[in-house]
Amino acid sequence: MSRPPTPVFQAVLLISLSFSLGFITWTITAHWQNPVVPFIFLLILAAVFLFIRAIYRGRNWARWVFAVFTVMGLLGSASALHHFTLLIEKTRYIVQCICSIIAIILLFLPQSNPWFSKIGDED
Repeated sequence: MSRPPTPVFQAVLLISLSFSLGFITWTITAHWQNPVVPFIFLLILAAVFLFIRAIYRGRNWARWVFAVFTVMGLLGSASALHHFTLLIEKTRYIVQCICSIIAIILLFLPQSNPWFSKIGDED
């Protein structure tokens, strides 16, 4: 497998940063005394890893799923932003949104499209 184009690699880094910020918040706020929480955490972590890996490997479906879910999430971002009370929470959420928007742009640049059309649907 060859390396993805630079915009795809940058998008993967931004997506990873965005998800990492969310996981850090979830780690701090999760109810760890519940025995199911660590299992759910590991399950979601594995799913996110496989999803980001699919984008890195050029799977076109993963690029589109990320774009659709990000846009759907951004449509509700104004109401979600009011949910947070601390400035650090709002800042984290805004950074996640900005990273995701930039990642979508990078994933759909002309330099990125061949990566998803040539090897994206193999296997």
